[in-house]
Amino acid sequence: MKTNLRKPYIIMAMGLLLVVSVQFIARRYAIADFWHGSIVGAGIGLELVALLQMRRLRKAE
Repeated sequence: MKTNLRKPYIIMAMGLLLVVSVQFIARRYAIADFWHGSIVGAGIGLELVALLQMRRLRKAE
């Protein structure tokens, strides 16, 4: 894996971790809908940013 592609993969992993972890936490503890939606939205946003960066880096090659 090239070093310039490593950053988008890290951002993608962070987004996936946010989305999955909030699901586990919400099953165990009561979370307000605002916080649940905000965290899931941030995770999806990180995933989209990572996908756009990957596409841009692959086009540049």
